[in-house]
Amino acid sequence: MNKAGPASRRTRLKLTVRGAVQGVGFRPFVFRLATGLGLTGWVNNSPQGVFIEVEGPRAELEKFLLRLEAEKPVRSFIQSLEASWLDPAGYTAFEIRPSETGGNKTALVLPDIATCPDCLREIFDPKTAAIVIRSPTAPTAARASASSSPCPTTARTLQ
Repeated sequence: MNKAGPASRRTRLKLTVRGAVQGVGFRPFVFRLATGLGLTGWVNNSPQGVFIEVEGPRAELEKFLLRLEAEKPVRSFIQSLEASWLDPAGYTAFEIRPSETGGNKTALVLPDIATCPDCLREIFDPKTAAIVIRSPTAPTAARASASSSPCPTTARTLQ
């Protein structure tokens, strides 16, 4: 009988991220990072910050955790990150869940950051190659350009 070693056994990482992590492309970034590493789970906003549950082999979860801080969106700032290792829940995909609304509001929300004119042109140009960021549970989708934008926020967020 061939048992999987500890490095390949699935586990779950539960994270609470506090700081300026809302309104800066953080959830789509987490989605791309998790799916790129073959991980399952979910991410959502709450009045207390961003909650993440991500599941997979421990080695991939450790990569996820390191890259989460190192590659975060340009305008984001992680004030604190709480992590707990748990037994797997059996997630089969990764999703962006709707935001929670209850509880004390402690999350930092940056003032509106204007979209630069170059980004607006790319977003609304039907000839521009674009990707759709869609949550399976959300009724709407955000369209964002995947081309090489001069805007550091768009270029960093969509990589």
